[in-house]
Amino acid sequence: MRIRLLLSATLLTLFSAFACAQDDSARYAMYWVQFTNKYQSPYSVERPEEYLSAAAIERRQRAGIAVTPEDFPVNPDYVRRVLALDSSMRVVNRSRWLNGITVYSAQPDILEQIQALGCVICCERTVTLKQPEPDSLPYTYLPLPIRYGHLYPDAGYGLSQGQLQLNNAHWLHRMGCHGEGIRLMVMDGGFQQADTLRHFRHLLESGRLKAVRNFAQPYADPFREGRHGTYVLSCIAAYLPGELVGSAPEADIYLAQTEDNRFEAMVEEDNWIAGMEWADSLGCDMVSASLSYFIFDDSTTSHTYAQTDGRSARVSKVAAIAASKGILLCTSAGNQGAGKWKFVGFPSDGLHVFTVGAVAPNGRSAPFSSKGPTADGRVKPDGCAVGWGTWVGAPWGKTIQSSGTSFSTPLMAGMIACLRQAFPDATVDELIDALHRSGSNYTAPDSSYGYGIPDMLKTYNILKNKDEDTSVIHVFLPSHTATDSIFTFYVQVKSRSFLCIEGSMENTTNPLFRMRILRPIKKCKPGLYRVEMKTPVLASEEDWKLMNLRFYTQAAKKTKGEKYPHYDPQSACAAYVIGIEKVPPLFRQEATAPVCDKQITLNFSKLSPPTRDRLP
Repeated sequence: MRIRLLLSATLLTLFSAFACAQDDSARYAMYWVQFTNKYQSPYSVERPEEYLSAAAIERRQRAGIAVTPEDFPVNPDYVRRVLALDSSMRVVNRSRWLNGITVYSAQPDILEQIQALGCVICCERTVTLKQPEPDSLPYTYLPLPIRYGHLYPDAGYGLSQGQLQLNNAHWLHRMGCHGEGIRLMVMDGGFQQADTLRHFRHLLESGRLKAVRNFAQPYADPFREGRHGTYVLSCIAAYLPGELVGSAPEADIYLAQTEDNRFEAMVEEDNWIAGMEWADSLGCDMVSASLSYFIFDDSTTSHTYAQTDGRSARVSKVAAIAASKGILLCTSAGNQGAGKWKFVGFPSDGLHVFTVGAVAPNGRSAPFSSKGPTADGRVKPDGCAVGWGTWVGAPWGKTIQSSGTSFSTPLMAGMIACLRQAFPDATVDELIDALHRSGSNYTAPDSSYGYGIPDMLKTYNILKNKDEDTSVIHVFLPSHTATDSIFTFYVQVKSRSFLCIEGSMENTTNPLFRMRILRPIKKCKPGLYRVEMKTPVLASEEDWKLMNLRFYTQAAKKTKGEKYPHYDPQSACAAYVIGIEKVPPLFRQEATAPVCDKQITLNFSKLSPPTRDRLP
C-alpha cells in the first residue's frame, strides 16, 4: 500500500510539473494587432520622405501612383497604448497598409487586454512559442567593398541553358537586358552561405547585394541556415560562366527572411507582409517569393479553398496592394498538385500578381505543380518556367538539380526584371497582360499550365508595340524566332495605303555586321500578305543574329545630297525584334499559319540596296 501511495504521489507530482511546464510555455506568443484608423497621424502625404525612400517615391511618380494615407506608418500613439499593457512586450513587425503590428508577449492574458483597447479593431494569436524569444539587437548586413562590376559577354550558360531558353530569356540577355538598374527582393526562409558561395561572387563583389534583413528572427543571421533561399537566389543572381547563370545576373538584390523554419504558423504571413512593405519602402520594382501558405500547425487557423479569392487572406490583400504601388510580385503556385490540397495557395491566389507553375525543360507540366483556378474562377497559374529538374547553386558549393515551383518562380522573376529594364514605364498590369498574351496556352488556358509558357521575346515585342496603330495594317508573327534560312510573317493591310517594310540585322558579338533592306510599296491593296524573308546562313551552332523589322505607312523623304530616301523612325507603325539561331529549342511556340491573299519575298541572305518594287 505504501509503495502504491508513493507511486501515485510521484506520478501526480510529475503530471503537475508537466502541466506547469505546458502552461508556462503557452505564455510565450506573438499576436497580430490591427488598429481602427490613422486619425491624428503625425505623417502627411506632403512629406513622404519621412517614411518612404527616394527610390520608392520615384517609382510611384514614374507610374503616376499617388502617396495616400494608406502609406502612413501606424499611429505611434496607438502603439504606445498597446506596449503600456506589458513592460516586456515588444513590437516584432509593422504593417502600414493593413494598419497593424505584430507583438511578442509572455503575459498569458494579454490578448484580452489588447482587445479591450478602443484603438484596436481586432487581435489574434498568430503563434505559440515553446520558449521565450531573445531580446537581442537585430542582424545587420555589411556589404563587401566593390571590386568589379561587369559581365563577360557570351561566356556560356552551361547547365542553365535549357532553363533559360525554354522561355527565350537568352534573347533578352543578347539585347543587353540582364536586370541592370532593377531592384529585386527575394523573400524566403534563409540564405545559407550566400554571403560566401562561389555562385554569388559576382553579385557580392560588384556591390549589388544591397540589403539583408530577418523578419522571422530579427536577431539571427539569415546566411547561417536555410538552404532553400540559397537555391532560389541562384536562379536569379548566380554567375558562373559556362556552369550556371541566373535569369537576371545584373539586378540589384535585396534579401528578406520571412519564413520561420521552427513552425508553420500565421505569424509567417505577417512576416511576409512586413517584408513586402520593406520592399516598397526601398523602392523595389520586383519581388520574388517562393512561399505558399494554406495549412498551419494550428489547424483552426488554416485556410480553405473557398478563401482563394485574392481578398480573404491578409497576405493576398497585401500582394494586391503592392501591385497598386507599382511592385510586380512573382509568387510560387505551390507543390500540392498531386496532394490533397491540389490548388494554388496564398498569396498565389492574389489579384494582379504573377503566379508561376513548374514545367520540365521540354515543356511538360510538372505533376506536383499546384493548379488553378481560384475559388472566384480566375486562371492560375499565370505562366510557367522550369521547376522540374532546375539547376541551382547549393550552400556547399556544388551545382545540383532540384525541383519545385520554388525554382520556376525566381527564374521567371529574373526574366521579368529584364523586361522591366527594357520597359521601365510599363505598369504591372501591362507587363502581366503581355506575359499572358505571349503564353503557349493563351487562347485556351487550363488548370495545369494556366496561360502556358511565356515567350520573353514575344512579350518584348508585345510591349514594344503596345501603342501600335492597327487602323491601317496589322502584323502577325507565328513565331518570334527562326532556326532556318526562311522567316515567315504576315501583314494584314486594312485600307489602300502606302506601305514600306524595312529590316536590319545585327549580331552584338560582331558590331560590324549589319545589313539593311527596304521594300517600299505604293498603293498597297487591302488583304492579307504572306512575307517570306530569306535570312543569312549562320556560320556555326554558337552563331546568332538579331533581325529588326519596321513597318511604315508614310512615304519616304529624300533630302538634298542623300542617295536614298529615308523614313522618320517616329512614323513607324510597328517594330519587331526577331531572333535567329541555328539550334532549335526543345520547346517552340508557333501559331497556325492563316490563308493569305498574296505573297512577297525579301532577301536577307546578302546585303541589298533599297528598292522601289511593288508587290506582285
